[in-house]
Amino acid sequence: MDTQVNSTSPYAPERNSTTFVLQSTAVAGLTGSTLGAIFAAVRGQSRLAWAFSMGTNWVLAFAPFFGIREAVLHYRYQKNAAEGVDSFRMRDKDELVSSITSGAIVGAGMGLIWRGPRALLSGSLMYSLLACGGQTLYLVGRQWRLRTALQQRIDNQSPVPDREQGFSLSRFWEMEILRPDPSAKPAPAAEIDPVGSLFVWARDKINANVDLPDWTSPLLNAWDIEYRKRLNIRLKILESQVGGLRETVGTLRKDLGEDNVR
Repeated sequence: MDTQVNSTSPYAPERNSTTFVLQSTAVAGLTGSTLGAIFAAVRGQSRLAWAFSMGTNWVLAFAPFFGIREAVLHYRYQKNAAEGVDSFRMRDKDELVSSITSGAIVGAGMGLIWRGPRALLSGSLMYSLLACGGQTLYLVGRQWRLRTALQQRIDNQSPVPDREQGFSLSRFWEMEILRPDPSAKPAPAAEIDPVGSLFVWARDKINANVDLPDWTSPLLNAWDIEYRKRLNIRLKILESQVGGLRETVGTLRKDLGEDNVR
């Protein structure tokens, strides 16, 4: 399917979901019918019956798969647009996530229909892995085709082209699939201080029940990490200011002489 830039948002590709789902489902049905006819010819059975049966099963399986996949993909595009993320950069990852999610949902439904509630987890896992494998193969093929076309264009435009690094599956997986979302921020590392936490808890209990004079505040805050951080920052600022004053005084002593400065 041709992908064009969305006129309403510069961040997301424009997709005709209805056309894509219908075309993909039709291709899946034809593929299933062809495989059914081949199996029937090998076994010496009715090719028409096998082709119709397998084609129908593939249509029933892939129609909801592609429908759910498109819904998840549009959700991720909207999420990227809301966060100001370029969906073209996240395209491979978004498509893989959408395929895995759709495969898990369809697999759980098919497992429930065919084998009962016990097959929910196994069906979801199996079909999500199949969707992941199929989507990965498609993405690898697309990346190889794009890189080949780009290299040919560079060779045609430059007499001494700079050879770009060859296609690598591990590099593709790291750069395109495992690429972190730009909007995702790493969680700050938690500092473990059991003694300080116990002291802060005891301090809060004392402050809640006893009115202490002001001079006890530094003592009660001595084990508080945040308090020590703020205090250290203020001490560093003060040391920097004192150092600047010393440099200024030294410069004045040199310019005016020791006696005049005193």
